[in-house]
Amino acid sequence: MKVNCLLCNHDQTNTIDTIQVSDLIDLYRKKFNMDVSKEFSDHREIFLKECPICDLKFFYPLAPGSEFFYKDLQQFDWYYLEEKNEYSIAKNFIKKSDSVLDVGSGKGAFKEFVNGADFTGLELSNEAIITGQQKNIKILNQTIEEHASANKEKYDVVCAFQVLEHIPNIHTFIEKCLDALKPQGLLIISVPSDESFVPRIFNCILNMPPHHISRWPDSTLKKVAKQFNLSVHHFEHDLLSPIHKDVYSMTVCHHALNKIFNRKERLINRSLLDNILKKLSYPLSLFYSKGLVKGLLPLGHSITVVYKKMDK
Repeated sequence: MKVNCLLCNHDQTNTIDTIQVSDLIDLYRKKFNMDVSKEFSDHREIFLKECPICDLKFFYPLAPGSEFFYKDLQQFDWYYLEEKNEYSIAKNFIKKSDSVLDVGSGKGAFKEFVNGADFTGLELSNEAIITGQQKNIKILNQTIEEHASANKEKYDVVCAFQVLEHIPNIHTFIEKCLDALKPQGLLIISVPSDESFVPRIFNCILNMPPHHISRWPDSTLKKVAKQFNLSVHHFEHDLLSPIHKDVYSMTVCHHALNKIFNRKERLINRSLLDNILKKLSYPLSLFYSKGLVKGLLPLGHSITVVYKKMDK
């Protein structure tokens, strides 16, 4: 099956794993009490593909989450965090005189980090827009494609925090972000890091469709610069956050047990032995987590890249 890469359009991508849609539906029901069956049309299997040119990993057939899917996720307090590590990184590159566009802004939490700069958010969730506007935050119900067409080279900084992994039109999205950016302006992108513990979490359905469509190794993010005539201005991994300490410890211990029992790690593992190993991981992780001390922390959830737009 020929499937073109979502980023570079290469037509010889490789399949590295396969998941059953029925497993995804069942795990969402058990973990979040959500019915996601309508998110997959008639698809029975979804393949994790990898591009040999740009190294992007992505799921196919495409099954991006609907507005109803994200509305259900927003009932959980952890979904829209007011503070994120990438916000603290990005704010260091923003001046008071800058105009900032935050694409996929959610409730507009990043406005508190922009040092008084002129802030505009783009968001498609009506609930998030209303919440942000109640705090006098400028948030527009527009896509980047719509906004960029009327705001050519308007912004000093364009940000997209935890957005690229959700969308199918990656190449167009980046292209339109750059259309809205001034020459020598900064494009700041943050995504879950494929170099971190995240892709190794046991049955991590939030890192699969319909929530996440793509996965981003460091090499892919560096190749973005060449593809779009950008320079890499800053490249920074998070360190492990306290809120992820427990799941990180569980993941490390579960991975170690898998190696001992010679178990192949898959996107979804639902056998009895896999579940027993997960349960055994918990007491081990309590001891392991005590060794996670400040100054020796591993890579955290996300990677943030600051690109500079080159002159044409």
